[in-house]
Amino acid sequence: MLKKIAILTICITVLFTMTGPLFAFNNDELEQLLNTNRCCRCDLVRIELPGADLSGAWLPRSKLNYANLSGANLSGADLSEAWLCFANLSGANLDGADLSEAELYKVDLSKANLFGAKLRGADLCGADLSGANLWWADLSNADLKGANLSGANLSGAKLSGARWIDGRRCKKGSRGHCEFE
Repeated sequence: MLKKIAILTICITVLFTMTGPLFAFNNDELEQLLNTNRCCRCDLVRIELPGADLSGAWLPRSKLNYANLSGANLSGADLSEAWLCFANLSGANLDGADLSEAELYKVDLSKANLFGAKLRGADLCGADLSGANLWWADLSNADLKGANLSGANLSGAKLSGARWIDGRRCKKGSRGHCEFE
């Protein structure tokens, strides 16, 4: 049942991201972000900002599906409950960023720095985390089913209650590696 709900949620999300012309983002909201570094609940679907300095940006609940933020500096950014499905964040700096409850389905976080990032309850199903630095990241109750963690550094990462890449749950208190229930 939960799997059907998750698939339905993803389908609805994809449909909602198609509401603008050719998946365009909102230019006014982009200007707001670039001028103030703040944009709550913004529509930034398919935005192209590779290498941008968005450190400390405030983007909770924003839609960033299919965004290209590869190599961007998002250290300390608030992306809690944001939608980043299919986004490219490869090589991005997310040191200390808050991605709690974020939708990160099929996101590319390869070689990203997620040191100390908050990913509690995040949906990372099918995400590419190969070579990512997740040292001391909080992945409690995150969903990592189908994620690629090859070469990822999980030293000290909190994995309590996380759903592992094979679908099994990590035991309460798991840190640095998943101890299965």
